[in-house]
Amino acid sequence: MKAVAKIIDMIFKAVEWVITALVALMSALVLLQVINRAILNTSLTWSEEIVNYSMIWIAMLGSCLLVRNNGHMAVDNFLKMLKGVPKATATFISVALQVAFIVVMFLGILEFLPTAAQQFSPVLRLDMAMIYSIFLISSVLMLLGLIDYWIIHRGKIAAYSEEDRYMLIYAGDRINDYYDKGYILLEGWHCSCYDWPEVDWDATYYEEDELLKKVQEESTIDKGEA
Repeated sequence: MKAVAKIIDMIFKAVEWVITALVALMSALVLLQVINRAILNTSLTWSEEIVNYSMIWIAMLGSCLLVRNNGHMAVDNFLKMLKGVPKATATFISVALQVAFIVVMFLGILEFLPTAAQQFSPVLRLDMAMIYSIFLISSVLMLLGLIDYWIIHRGKIAAYSEEDRYMLIYAGDRINDYYDKGYILLEGWHCSCYDWPEVDWDATYYEEDELLKKVQEESTIDKGEA
């Protein structure tokens, strides 16, 4: 499983580099276009086309990164309606719907690509199948992201730790939690943007009164030891 996790991690790091390169390319072309219009009083006919298509690739690749971290915006009204349903069941329904969407997108673009291959962009005459192929690539990456998040990390965002580090999260603000009141206490949590070694970490869910009671108990113990 660790080998699979490393491969997926390498793939998504490559995705991040592609996004970075496309953003740099877009910025350079937009700047060049502005300079041409302001100073040379002329316009590049091809730059807008590249910028538009780059934007599509950035948006789709970025959505893949969010799928991997379960970071997409969500409407949780449906989850709140399932209060009597076990959390595992509600999560399964949510993931199943995501998989269904990915499969529909994959099959749809697979059927459309032969038609797109007969079309070309107006200025640069780019093969439109190449442009639309990002939807095919994204569907595969999204599926890998779901596998990484729900199977390899078991529904936990990949976390990095350091001793004596804690983070308290209000569960009501979390997409996958549909409790009215409650907190998750993470021990050893660190933002994944830091390139520190990955380790196991634990998250414990507390109701608000349970958390207050625990804090009071530990405070009493600390005073007694002092």
